[in-house]
Amino acid sequence: MTDAEKVENKKYLKELAISILQERIDHASAAMKDAQQSANEDDKSSVGDKHHTGRAMAQNDRDIYARQMENAQKDLSFILHIDVTLFHKKIEAGVFMETETEKYFFLTGLGQIDTKLGRVFFLSVSSPLGQALHDKKTGDELEFNKKPVVIKNLY
Repeated sequence: MTDAEKVENKKYLKELAISILQERIDHASAAMKDAQQSANEDDKSSVGDKHHTGRAMAQNDRDIYARQMENAQKDLSFILHIDVTLFHKKIEAGVFMETETEKYFFLTGLGQIDTKLGRVFFLSVSSPLGQALHDKKTGDELEFNKKPVVIKNLY
């Protein structure tokens, strides 16, 4: 694989992550509005303890969606500043890594995603695997979760 193809792969993965995070932000924003609207409607139609319970539940839902949106916005802000055109010799944000069996993109913790490159695990460098790989480079081996991990490719 050429360096240009590697950069294109990383750009593709970053754009995919941006798209996923934007969807999460949009979903959380819409859910927050729905929860607020529900609380407002409950305010008009309910009486007594039932009113307070329904309003409190709607407010709790709104708060949960607000936190989800805030986390997604922080992740998005972080990854927008990652230059995936750079090549690295060690694990850090923006690095793509392959082992014998898995592919990893160290950007933000989105989990396992099926992509045109196959199944890729989107992880943060602060994830347990990211921390275990700290200062490792191509060809290095380690044991993670009682399984051997050999870094086959890193860029």
